[in-house]
Amino acid sequence: MRTKKRELILHNPTTHERLYCLSNNPKWLLLLLGRNKKYDSFLRKLSERNFYNDPEGKISIKQIATELGFKTTDVTKWIADIYEDIFDLNETEPELFCSAGVRHELYFKHYDDRGFFTLWMQQTPREFEGLSFYFIKAKVGTDRFWVKEVRHELENGEYKVHLTLDGQMLNKYRELLVDKGLFQRVLSFGDIHNKHSFEIDKELLEWYRH
Repeated sequence: MRTKKRELILHNPTTHERLYCLSNNPKWLLLLLGRNKKYDSFLRKLSERNFYNDPEGKISIKQIATELGFKTTDVTKWIADIYEDIFDLNETEPELFCSAGVRHELYFKHYDDRGFFTLWMQQTPREFEGLSFYFIKAKVGTDRFWVKEVRHELENGEYKVHLTLDGQMLNKYRELLVDKGLFQRVLSFGDIHNKHSFEIDKELLEWYRH
């Protein structure tokens, strides 16, 4: 018997949201210049105007397009392309993002959205501590996370840290119940990966109510 495929909860970012994320890290955008991208001229003009750092959203995408001399449809597409290209560049050439500290590979999760980014950090947050990363917001729908898992790796003389981060509200007692549910086989690892958190919560509450 086939089980009903659950509906995914995914974030659909606006062009303004992507632009705010880009303006939050202007140095990274400069890494894309000179790579024969269709948006190269637009990106140069955008950088000259400080990437329209406009958190109040007073300027429209149409105004930006008119001021810089491009079509609104092109600007909308290019902002999305630039945002995704930063993630691609971070994955293929992470050393370009190197700074002081230790290499951290960050795995973000918020409902059914996922994101990955490599950063160099001077301190590793511990389990259940919070981490804010605004640049990821347009990809997963939030910029606030808590540390679900910390894993250290030493390979070929290189040390790095893997962080698994969750964007949903932290409830330590709930996390303990999930572990207990797995141990007592009330839940399976398939449940953890295939069900929404609120569906798991419902099962746990019904089980532990008895």
